[in-house]
Amino acid sequence: MEKKVEIKILGTSDVHGRILPWNYAADEEDNSGSYAQISTYVKKVRENNKNVLFMEVGDAIQDNWIEYFANDKNHPVPQILNYMKCDIFVPGNHEFNFGMPTLTNILKKMKAKKLLANLFYNDENKNNFNLCKDKKRYLDAATIIEKDGVKIGIIGLGTVGEGVLKVLTKEKESIFEKSRADIEVKYACDLNINRDFSFDFDKSILINDYKKILADPEVKIVVELIGGETIAKTIITESFKAKKSVVTANKALIAKHGVELFQIAKENGVSFLFEAAVGGGIPIVTPLMESLVANTVTEIKGIMNGTSNYILTKMKEENLSFEEALSIASAKGYAEADPTYDVDGIDAGHKINILASLAYGGSIKFKDMQISGIREINTLDIFSANQLNSTIKLIASSKLISEDSAQISVEPVLISNGEILAKVDDVYNAIETTGSYTDKTLFYGKGAGMDPTASAVVADIVKIVTRNHIESDYFFNSTKVFEIVDSNTVKDSYYIRVSDDFDIENSPFELINQIENYYIILANNISKNEINEILKNAKLPKEVKLHD
Repeated sequence: MEKKVEIKILGTSDVHGRILPWNYAADEEDNSGSYAQISTYVKKVRENNKNVLFMEVGDAIQDNWIEYFANDKNHPVPQILNYMKCDIFVPGNHEFNFGMPTLTNILKKMKAKKLLANLFYNDENKNNFNLCKDKKRYLDAATIIEKDGVKIGIIGLGTVGEGVLKVLTKEKESIFEKSRADIEVKYACDLNINRDFSFDFDKSILINDYKKILADPEVKIVVELIGGETIAKTIITESFKAKKSVVTANKALIAKHGVELFQIAKENGVSFLFEAAVGGGIPIVTPLMESLVANTVTEIKGIMNGTSNYILTKMKEENLSFEEALSIASAKGYAEADPTYDVDGIDAGHKINILASLAYGGSIKFKDMQISGIREINTLDIFSANQLNSTIKLIASSKLISEDSAQISVEPVLISNGEILAKVDDVYNAIETTGSYTDKTLFYGKGAGMDPTASAVVADIVKIVTRNHIESDYFFNSTKVFEIVDSNTVKDSYYIRVSDDFDIENSPFELINQIENYYIILANNISKNEINEILKNAKLPKEVKLHD
């Protein structure tokens, strides 16, 4: 089906520093053309035309005394062009009057796409005019400008999906101002589209059949927010095959089927981004893959589930049982009706699986990981931890052991109160990475919730929209599978609670306290398998790892 789209193209050149209609050399009014006048005209055109392409084709930063700002930190021309929402800037001959480094600095301040086909220049060369063709191209020769908005379809309007729609509705202009990303939600799909929403928007975009999104060639990005591993996988796969990029927050799907999905994305030349799948509103995937790219990341650990952290915080601060704290978390909406994934460590397991796979450059089979949760933590454990000047946290961790092996687990850990992770409370998450050059880097923030997670999803959408060339992102290395070292065989230090009928005298353990009907034990340089063998006949044993 053909659709007629009208685009009005506006262009200007040779303004020569006339920000205002005034000739400063002659000290008199000059109405021959200034950015103030042009801005007024462009604004009027945009009021009557949906799709306007505005370009400046050079000779903007010289003459009319504007050259006095050539080396100014905040040059007026980039600020003016950004205000006018200039789409394309092409340098004219007078842009080169002040030398290449000066021009480069001025261009960096412009949000417009910068184009120049016939200039090759090496920024790193000390020669101010090293214009040899054997150097890299100074600016792009061509670009693609999306008008009429980049069409997206959101599938799933639960907590996160509604949040994404809200952000894209309320912040549309702000997002465009900051990034030049013109995003239009063409469809918002959910099984229940007749319910009330927390904000106003155009209800005509609501549909209940996701296949309409996949079949529409105008939709370039699919935002999958229904969760699960069945229909979600089908939607993502079919989106790729329809040449549509995908943004998701589906951690379980990435952890278990990442290799397969990223390969399909690569084959179809589309993007697959998932920042929201790991840390909610915490930027961690992008920093890990971009900001820390110079590092060999050897270790990742942290608090990666807000629900379990909230429960443990409540147990500590208000002396509540696990069941009581869980009930409060459910009432506040922090815990799902079925909290299994949160309290049994599965959610955190998905997240550490993804981060470790990305950091180490290979896939990690989820089924090989050792995962335990917080169900068996009771008030006695919380009290004992406090006596030891420590706090119990559910910690997801991974450690690179060799080029092809890693230790990865999720388990309760006793952390000294002097450490940062011990101070991360409530629904907040914190993720610590150890790099070969950065050493330790900490990422902290809300790991879940409508607004933080929606923020991460929208950031991924903007990233796809604003890039000149789309290619698949963050592929797991499908040819390399990491061997997971069995954490149960690794010697470490543990806190142990066991019933007082245990023969403590003939055990290798150090008794540190006896409370009610329990022994509180510290065990060093021992594996879980060895502990389990010693305690196999004891009643109600519970071990918690001591932070090393």
